[in-house]
Amino acid sequence: MQEVIENQRPPPPIFDSRSRSERTFFDHQTWMGASMERVLKHNFNRQEAWNHTHAYAFEQEMNNRYLDDQNRHMHADWHAGRPVVVDPPPVDYSTLPPFDGSVSYPTPPLHHSQWVDPRHGQQHDAT
Repeated sequence: MQEVIENQRPPPPIFDSRSRSERTFFDHQTWMGASMERVLKHNFNRQEAWNHTHAYAFEQEMNNRYLDDQNRHMHADWHAGRPVVVDPPPVDYSTLPPFDGSVSYPTPPLHHSQWVDPRHGQQHDAT
């Protein structure tokens, strides 16, 4: 800490020209600032460690909420008499026509995970 205080001082001719109380006050304020910076760094590191520790639990919670939401939708569909497919049959991609690149969707203004193609819901509702 003493090294931090000495590095923050003005050049010796200027610093030595001040009175003893002014020099002590300057050193004390420098120490307070360095101490506050150290406390802030410690708090930041502690918060980062907490976030890192609990990130997996938050991910699990998000996934569980998604699965609960899916199950609620399937339950509502079952009560409404709509067909419910828990595990859809796998798609045989070898039987699909080759992709020619003719379909081009507009670039969404949002990130891809926030944007859903409105035609996606229409295709499933029509079938």
